[in-house]
Amino acid sequence: MSEHISLPTSFDLSGSNIAEKWKLFKQRFDIYLMASNQQTCEEKRKVALMLHCLGSEILPVYNSFEFNKVNDAAKYNAVINKFDEYFIPKKNIVYEQHMLFTRDQKTGESIDEYVKELRLLAASCEFGELIDTLIRGRLIYGLIDNKIKERLLKEGNIGLEKVLDVCRSDEVVRKQMSARNNGTNNCNVEEIQKFKKYDHQTQRGKQIEESKGKYNCNKDVKIINNCKRCGRNHKINNCPAYGKMCNKYEKLNHFAKQCRSTKSESEINEIEEEEFCIGVVSENKNSNSDKDWIVKLRTNGTEIRYKIDTGAQGNVLPSEILKRINPQVLIEPTKAKLSAYDGNNIEVLGKCKLDIEMGNGNKRSCEFYVVNAQVDKKKAILGLQDSVKFGIVKRLLETDENYENLNITKEFDHVFEGVGCREGNYEIKLKDNFVPIACASRKIPFSLEEPLKKELNKLCDLQIIEKVEEFTEWVHPIVIA
Repeated sequence: MSEHISLPTSFDLSGSNIAEKWKLFKQRFDIYLMASNQQTCEEKRKVALMLHCLGSEILPVYNSFEFNKVNDAAKYNAVINKFDEYFIPKKNIVYEQHMLFTRDQKTGESIDEYVKELRLLAASCEFGELIDTLIRGRLIYGLIDNKIKERLLKEGNIGLEKVLDVCRSDEVVRKQMSARNNGTNNCNVEEIQKFKKYDHQTQRGKQIEESKGKYNCNKDVKIINNCKRCGRNHKINNCPAYGKMCNKYEKLNHFAKQCRSTKSESEINEIEEEEFCIGVVSENKNSNSDKDWIVKLRTNGTEIRYKIDTGAQGNVLPSEILKRINPQVLIEPTKAKLSAYDGNNIEVLGKCKLDIEMGNGNKRSCEFYVVNAQVDKKKAILGLQDSVKFGIVKRLLETDENYENLNITKEFDHVFEGVGCREGNYEIKLKDNFVPIACASRKIPFSLEEPLKKELNKLCDLQIIEKVEEFTEWVHPIVIA
């Protein structure tokens, strides 16, 4: 019978994990002895068969063994023990347990494959009767699917076999659902024809590639994330910005927040026009007109009454006055905004340029913002800038008051001595729905810490401030000037 059973293959010393290869060889050789009915043969024959199966590369290893007794070289168990000492290194139990407790399920790894790896790692950890309990804990903790992990943790006291049944059932269901979805959502990719469409509306000559054909499968619908034209997530060829005009530079097929255009020199003056503040654009009938600063200036040959308003940042002209000057004057569009000091916006019809001439022959071309007829129809407003250029308003930067001659400090010296105090107690009244505020303290430069400490101590000595060491709802930072 032994003649018809092939011998185990020779032992391979190449590669890594020699210890596992040696364990597998011993198992295969024991199976051969049992199958060939040679378990009871002589010790010398077993050793000879094993050395023959191991191959010529292992003979030098066998010859290097030193046995306690000379006859041990022909004893099967003694030779096996020597090979175990040679091929199997000394165990590091802590390391073996660390490898088990850090082994998580890998992507695409089935539950049976994962448990198999855990059992191989646990075999060298010397857990004894606790091996199934520890494998169960590592299995649950290392699962990729958090839903199954949560379900198993809710079960409480559950055995390893029950855990495996739940995981296998879930694995089977997921495979069946995946196969079903693939069957119903199977698309013939070859029927999708790509063509290039020229985007005429962008006028950039950019070609975009689109898909055409039978593309109705929900699974294969392509989604564009953070679209460069609208900034949103949407299906391909379904951009909400398509055909829309940018409010920033009035260009097509994108929103203003996604606009990447830059300002040209011709656009800078128009786009960067800010909101102008106009002091007064209407006349109060109850006010004293003598207090208003009114000047008469010839504008395009017509005498116009202007109110000098140093609080106005631009020149304002009611449309009724412009019609009296020249109805044919071209009014250019503008994006500038006018607002009064009370915050109300003033409707701007546009802007125009008019020639203003003073009595001394000074003549300038000034820009006016034309407003509707609801404002004062009798007066135009000449703003600060042109009022200064015409010499109507002059900026005074210095005063000539000589404070030394006033001798205020000498005449009222009692006011400037000591700390000013008010007699009696002052009560600070707060609103009923007040909310205390505790501000964060500001950082004090190191060079100012000592001067600040002296000043605070001085204020405490003068009883201007009081040191508080308990909790308080009101905290305000100090400002060092």
